[in-house]
Amino acid sequence: MTTDPKASLNTISSHLRALHKLLLEYEKRIYETTFGRVENPYQLLHLAMEDAQFAWLRAMSAEMVHLDERRLNREGVTETDLRLIGTRLRALMVTDRVQTSFQQHFGLAREADPAVILAYRQLMNALPDAPAVELFLSAGGEQDNKDPLPGAIRPGALVPGFGDKGYYALGAIEERGLLSDVPLKSMRYANETVLGVASVPMQWTTNEESIAADAWTPVVVQAGTGATVSRIPGADGVLVGLFVRQQSIGGDAAMLVQQRTDDEDWLQLADAEMLGNGIAAYARIAPPDTVISVPHAPDHDVLLYVLAGEIEVDGVQIQDSRLALVRHPDNLTVRSNSDTMFMAILVDPHATVTRAGSVAR
Repeated sequence: MTTDPKASLNTISSHLRALHKLLLEYEKRIYETTFGRVENPYQLLHLAMEDAQFAWLRAMSAEMVHLDERRLNREGVTETDLRLIGTRLRALMVTDRVQTSFQQHFGLAREADPAVILAYRQLMNALPDAPAVELFLSAGGEQDNKDPLPGAIRPGALVPGFGDKGYYALGAIEERGLLSDVPLKSMRYANETVLGVASVPMQWTTNEESIAADAWTPVVVQAGTGATVSRIPGADGVLVGLFVRQQSIGGDAAMLVQQRTDDEDWLQLADAEMLGNGIAAYARIAPPDTVISVPHAPDHDVLLYVLAGEIEVDGVQIQDSRLALVRHPDNLTVRSNSDTMFMAILVDPHATVTRAGSVAR
């Protein structure tokens, strides 16, 4: 592998496209056994973009687009870019968990066509060495324009081929600005648990219940079969919301102020018993140049969300309003590069979830 990051990225792109072409031809042959011959490249392109049988390949197509965006970046290609791309491509094709649709089809293609195995090996050999920390980073523009949460990041978008917009039980994380005494638009939630933390005092109302919460006081809404929530901030600030998918549909709606728990220098916002489905949430404020041990639990992944400032994880900088996922985060430490406030959200990837929630779908 060459030492020039852009040249390395060009090599990776070439091998990725070669593998994609083989997989497209593989799926085309299967399609033709049922529906007859594909007459021309334009018909094949339409099938690749629109037909359900080819849907599994779109995860790889998305990575090709992502890679091209990095190659054309005016700021150039960095070693960090290569690292994150390598992690994404490995995650797309290899798993130690429940397989994605892409991985299931890709396994069948490798069994059917030795050329696919060769192209796969060439791609893997072109990637940089796997780093010690398996890190995925949001680009800052993952939210859907039609999303009911205007500032939401769907953490499942961090992992290629993951499919669902959430990351297991964590359906979404939202940050929005607050203006003093200006009510937020009422939202109706169902079949999920919502944790809200505001930087200013906030009046919360759901159904017929109303409570007042001080700044940085967690409020937990168990939406049950349905809860309409409205909020009025007492000053300018920010609101962060976590939307947690549950194991089953239904239940009674409830709302309560959660008691904060200090765990050394961490503030525990909610534990797994409160949020359900193996999720716990912590917050931390740190001055510059502080090395911080991140809370962990057996067999849990951790999502790091930076509200302000910047942290560094294994040499990768994560700036404000960015979300990072670390899988297998045993003994994980981060460094604050400035005055920083960030959250650590522990997620159990083995939890059973329903995707019928109104927001955390």
